[in-house]
Formats: sequence, C-alpha cells, structure tokens
Amino acid sequence: MEKPDYYAHLQLLYDHFGRETVFVPLNQAAKFLHKDPRTLEADQTFPIKKMGRRATLKNVSLISLARWMSA
Repeated sequence: MEKPDYYAHLQLLYDHFGRETVFVPLNQAAKFLHKDPRTLEADQTFPIKKMGRRATLKNVSLISLARWMSA
C-alpha cells in the first residue's frame, strides 16, 4: 500500500516531466528537488539507477522518486 501523498507527488512529477517519461537524469531530478546532485548521490535511500556500460549515466525512475518523496 502506498503512502497517502505518493499519488500527489507522482502527479506533480508527471506534470513537470511528462506522463510518458519513465526515467530522468540525476541532474534534472536534483534541479527539480532544489538539491545538489552530489548530495542525492550520497543519500543511501535515494533511488539512483546506474545505466550504461561503465555506469556513467545516472537516472532516476519517476515512480521511485515519488515513493522517495513520500517517505
């Protein structure tokens, strides 16, 4: 069961990034949250998904981000 404000956060993210968006780059997520990307990377609870051969691309799932914002 999701937290009560999860759907409100998810709708806010969809309004900002678009409903078709699944992943956003870490830099865009940090800008949306008004945080430094290095701060979010250091947070062990922040849902970063490393992609690419050398894991240089760091993305964030909108659904995971909404759950993280609700916690």
